[in-house]
Amino acid sequence: MSIIPKKLDAGKLPVVRGFIQRFPRAIYAVTKVSVVGTTKYEVPISDNSYAQVKDGYGRYTDAMGRHILDEAIQGAVNVEKGGALPPEGMELFHAAQAAWDAMARLEIMLIEQENYAKMQEPRVLTNPQWPETASATISITNA
Repeated sequence: MSIIPKKLDAGKLPVVRGFIQRFPRAIYAVTKVSVVGTTKYEVPISDNSYAQVKDGYGRYTDAMGRHILDEAIQGAVNVEKGGALPPEGMELFHAAQAAWDAMARLEIMLIEQENYAKMQEPRVLTNPQWPETASATISITNA
């Protein structure tokens, strides 16, 4: 009798096939925006302080809108300059910059939603060391 291998991934998101393989060029273009931005502002690529920018949601919404307008007026390509970037600038697509801003504002929305949910809903902790028959749960309400 042979054992049939199983992969218990029903209901899980197909991140590679559902996103990465569908938009590889766009992901590279948005990643280039991240790299140019971290160079311009002289922060490490792993720095996530963008999510703590004061009124980040509103500011990234405005920046997204500016890039959409700039693309309509100036064309697809933006020459990004300033900060630690070379004086001649770096060519980026306004659409990629608008997409980066959209991702930043979405991330801020999701973080705020998670934080709000943590404040509103009691968390239930289950100690996996306890036997199932004793299935003790503890409700914790955040103040």
